[in-house]
Amino acid sequence: MPSSDATTEPREDLLAYPEQLLHVLTGSIFELALAVMIGLLGARLIRTRHLHWSWSAVSLPVILLIGPLLGSLQLALAATALAATVRARRWHREDLQAGGDLAEIAARGSRPSTYLASIARPRLKLLAGELGVPGSRAAEPGMLIGHDEQHRDVRVPFAGPAGAMHTLIVGATGSGKTVTQTAMALAAIARGMGVIVVDPKGDEAMREQLQHAARISERQFTEWTPRGGCVYNPYAIGSDTEIADKVLAGELFTEPHYLRQAQRYLGHVVRTLRRSGEEISLGEIVAQLDPSRLELLARRLPEPAAAATFAYLDSLTSRQQRDLAGVRDRLAILVESDVGPWLEPSTAGASQLALPAAVAERAVVYFRLESDTRPLLAQMIGAAIVQDLQTTVAALQGRPVPTAVIIDEFSAVAAEQVVRLFGRARSAGFSLMLGTQEISDLRLPGRERLLEQVMGNLSLLIAHRQVVPASAELIAAVAGSEGTWKVSQHSDGRSTRTRSKRSVLEPDRIMGLGTGWGAVLVLGAAGQARITQIQAAPALS
Repeated sequence: MPSSDATTEPREDLLAYPEQLLHVLTGSIFELALAVMIGLLGARLIRTRHLHWSWSAVSLPVILLIGPLLGSLQLALAATALAATVRARRWHREDLQAGGDLAEIAARGSRPSTYLASIARPRLKLLAGELGVPGSRAAEPGMLIGHDEQHRDVRVPFAGPAGAMHTLIVGATGSGKTVTQTAMALAAIARGMGVIVVDPKGDEAMREQLQHAARISERQFTEWTPRGGCVYNPYAIGSDTEIADKVLAGELFTEPHYLRQAQRYLGHVVRTLRRSGEEISLGEIVAQLDPSRLELLARRLPEPAAAATFAYLDSLTSRQQRDLAGVRDRLAILVESDVGPWLEPSTAGASQLALPAAVAERAVVYFRLESDTRPLLAQMIGAAIVQDLQTTVAALQGRPVPTAVIIDEFSAVAAEQVVRLFGRARSAGFSLMLGTQEISDLRLPGRERLLEQVMGNLSLLIAHRQVVPASAELIAAVAGSEGTWKVSQHSDGRSTRTRSKRSVLEPDRIMGLGTGWGAVLVLGAAGQARITQIQAAPALS
């Protein structure tokens, strides 16, 4: 006969089973609730980071695929991914239906496929190029300048045979501005454009990369420096007025009538040199700023031309002659310096540089002005180069030659001349890529309108780190604002949410950019400014 202990064991098991079931069920519900909460937080993170809702959806098949390795965590992780997907997709649809900036942000959200493609594309292109696959370098719109914080490609419009565009690149010392300028110059060379670089300080790494790119593309590379080796005469080509403007480009006059007086005299000098068969150079022009020398030269002209010059010289007052002597002394500083021989075509044993010919050949020209050791001379030569570019542009109207002109620190070299160059550069095929350290440099006393004149002609602005708060605020203002939600907490514990505006780029963000990072703004086009890591050697389509 069975004992009493044996008869009670099944009853105890039956009583314990519901308790175990309740314990398991309670634990599962808690885990599921926790997973859903984590999923909802993940959905909010996806939205605030402007990611596409499909990021959470991608994790579902991954969890199912590796389920055996996850064990008991599989169900919880699947619930987390499902909750994040459902909530993120619902937010996405609501934003699209709301329209405006919310719809624009939702449509522009980073997708997993985009991220993976940005990682795989360069490697696939490299592999395809190594294997010689036809069409591996198929054209894509714009220039790949770098990648944003979500690792997405950042492409910007780039000039080429179809048309010219102007760019401003700003950045404090060590922010990566020169690297960006070099990248865009190399992009221009790769696209078959001519390149002219005016570098006031001189960057050896930039020069070497330009020379290497020119050699690969079988293009002529010419370097002009104050140390010699190449002669550049910016005064050889142009009308009487254009040459006079080149000579006076770096001069400052307290009164307009002093400038007009100097222009008139220089017009007579250029005409007399030209009619007498003399080569026009700065040395000859300075010599003829002595009225007695000009009178001797005029005696070689035919009677009507000589008579006109004699009459003009006789009309000069003693005060006007003193004023002209001051102009002669200032220009003589350049002629008599160690730079002078490299501006004179008569210098023996040196190669010759003529900008119109270099542009026609789509050559690569690098001007190193060494402004650190020759600040005054660099400013005078830089202004003459820009004036020579204006003469070249005028001659190319209706016959455009795609050319990229990079002028660094233009605000200190020839800002006013560059603004005048904007007017006709596009129709000649010239794309200006200007550089300066601080954008607030364009709002110095006496230059109140310079910033507006430059910004009104730009297609692209790339802003690296700015040190001056006023510069960061100007860039933030250009970037504009976007819609956002503002949450208000009430005393009764309730909260309300309203739409408001905020800056696309905060000034503090611009001042805190790391080396190589910049805010890329395509002006006149829809879309936010994008914080981008500029790559040193951008891949070109």
